[in-house]
Amino acid sequence: MMMSMPRPRPPHLHREISRHGRAVWYVRVGKGPRIRLRTTYGSEAFSSEYQAALAGGASGGRAHAVSPQSLQWLWDNYRQTGHWLSLSQATRYQREKIMERC
Repeated sequence: MMMSMPRPRPPHLHREISRHGRAVWYVRVGKGPRIRLRTTYGSEAFSSEYQAALAGGASGGRAHAVSPQSLQWLWDNYRQTGHWLSLSQATRYQREKIMERC
C-alpha cells in the first residue's frame, strides 16, 4: 500500500489548538493581523472566507464590529460630538492616551 503525500496548506494559513482542544484556523500575511476563519476547514465556505481574509477583509464581520453596549462604542460616538471638537488638541491627546489604557 502506497502512502500518499498530504496536501500542502494554502499560503498564510495557520492552524492552532485552542485552550479547549479545538483546531482554530487563522490567516496571517507576514507580521500583519491574524484573521480567524470560523467555518469548517475544507468546505466551500472556508475557501471563500480564506480568499476574503487574504483580500484584507473579514467576511464574518465579527472581528472589528463594535457592540453598542461597549465602552469602545461610547468613546467612538463621544469623539464625534461638538464637545469633543471644541476641546484643545492637548486635551484631546491626553484623553486619547487615557482611553488607550482602558
